[in-house]
Amino acid sequence: MMKIFKNTLAFVFLAILISTSFFVRGQDFQAIGLRLGSGSGIVYKSYINYENAFELIAYNKEKGFLATALYVFNEPVSMMYSDRFFVYYGFGAHAGYYRNIEYFKTMDNNGNEVIKERLLPFPNLGFDVVGGIEYRLENYPVIVCLDFKPTLNIFGPYKHFGNNFFDFGLSFFYKF
Repeated sequence: MMKIFKNTLAFVFLAILISTSFFVRGQDFQAIGLRLGSGSGIVYKSYINYENAFELIAYNKEKGFLATALYVFNEPVSMMYSDRFFVYYGFGAHAGYYRNIEYFKTMDNNGNEVIKERLLPFPNLGFDVVGGIEYRLENYPVIVCLDFKPTLNIFGPYKHFGNNFFDFGLSFFYKF
């Protein structure tokens, strides 16, 4: 049952990723990469224009899966000195599931009481905000980002800020 739920979430994320690339036609460029941090995973970013982007993040967290969609605003730090540094901020939402360990008592074959454990899935849904700095290399199709992405869970095992408040990340993108 859990495997079906996990595969369904992965399929939905992949379908959103593919349909977004066809839906957003006037984009400046697109990028795909890795985000390293407390939530490490794959990131896809579609730049609608030079200053706005749509970002999807898929990652494993707390022995589960989480997909995040963000709308991001990019503002140049200083066009006078460099047009490669940007400050960005945005908002979005996330959905997925966590798995927590549950301990329970049972009897073994000899009639002795033993304590066992099992992983239970918990659905998770919430809102995200993001803020960071981005550098677009001039001679290479590489983008490097450092961000802070706190989340507010409205449904799931970690309600409110939980353990997701201090989610700093370092992302590396290949733009195409």
